[in-house]
Amino acid sequence: MDSIRRLWHAPTALHRLSSLLFWLSAAALLAGTVHWLASRPAFALRTVEVQAVGAPLRHIQEADLRLALAGGLQGTTLTAPLGMVQGQLASHPWVRQVSIRRIWPNRLLVRLEEHQPMASWEDGRFFNRQGELFLGEESAAHEDARQVYGCRIPSLSGPVGSASRVLERALAVDSMTASVKGPGPGPGLSLWSVTLTPHFSWQMTLSNGIAVELGRDSLGTDWRTRLGLFLESHHWLIGGLGRDSVGLPIGIDLRYANGYAYQTRPTDRVTAQAMPGEQPAASCLRHFQQGLRHDT
Repeated sequence: MDSIRRLWHAPTALHRLSSLLFWLSAAALLAGTVHWLASRPAFALRTVEVQAVGAPLRHIQEADLRLALAGGLQGTTLTAPLGMVQGQLASHPWVRQVSIRRIWPNRLLVRLEEHQPMASWEDGRFFNRQGELFLGEESAAHEDARQVYGCRIPSLSGPVGSASRVLERALAVDSMTASVKGPGPGPGLSLWSVTLTPHFSWQMTLSNGIAVELGRDSLGTDWRTRLGLFLESHHWLIGGLGRDSVGLPIGIDLRYANGYAYQTRPTDRVTAQAMPGEQPAASCLRHFQQGLRHDT
């Protein structure tokens, strides 16, 4: 009671208190007015615009969008909580990024970016063109590569925690093989698989069926030098063995400082895929690296 009496006889304190109560009342009235206006039928959601980012959508269907919108949109365009819708769309295995924006007075803009598979990892996931791992449906990923991008998804494998390292090596190797052109108009030599063994030795397979043993990074000669030596002599090796009817190389061992060893197989046992002159599709690593260079 004494505190109230002292407050009553303190004009400055009373003025501050009355000002505070006034502004709190004004804020509550303003918030209520805004909420009332935002809830009017004039702002009812009428249009949802879907915009694909980077490439047309192939795996996110209209039914997926309808399900997410139906389960999360309540109220008008201005009052509907969009977090649930965005979260449901983001949980789709093929969605890389999603954003939702309100557009005055009754529209929503949904921007979606799908993963674009560039390489596969041994646990069933895929690398997208940004080098991120995602879990996509295998047959759909390979169909995209073949029909949409005109490339082949290389397979990568290695110890736990080495995914980024293996992808980096695969990109570097495929970039080097691009310098080796075939006799026809196709993409020439390309990369089909890279493996980092538990002993941290590198192995790979090229598009003409040749298996390459690159060895460990701890060898005395840099791996780029050893691989470059083979690629520089690739035409000579393939052409010379073919002319002599000895066979075609099935294995290249690059674990030597100043040369390499190879194994051959009879030419009549070589599949059409591995025959010189065949032009298989380039790896998707090369396809997307070229696309990134064009984007920039």
